[in-house]
Amino acid sequence: MGPQYDHGFSERACGYHCGNPDEAYSISKKYVPDLAQSDENTQKQILALSIALWKTDRPGYSDPAGLAEICRILCLRWVC
Repeated sequence: MGPQYDHGFSERACGYHCGNPDEAYSISKKYVPDLAQSDENTQKQILALSIALWKTDRPGYSDPAGLAEICRILCLRWVC
């Protein structure tokens, strides 16, 4: 992320899309290859499950210990 990244904007965008999933899905069809040809019910279920994961008191926060563990696992699996 460069210095121009606006965390507030992404939080607002995420909040808007969480509150308007049908509109988010429609907009995504323009940018996600093959989404328009995918099973809409399945894709909307995936979106709903994703939105449930995005709802948090601290959007964008990742626990440093959790990130370190992910890095360790990835290193063991693919790099080391």
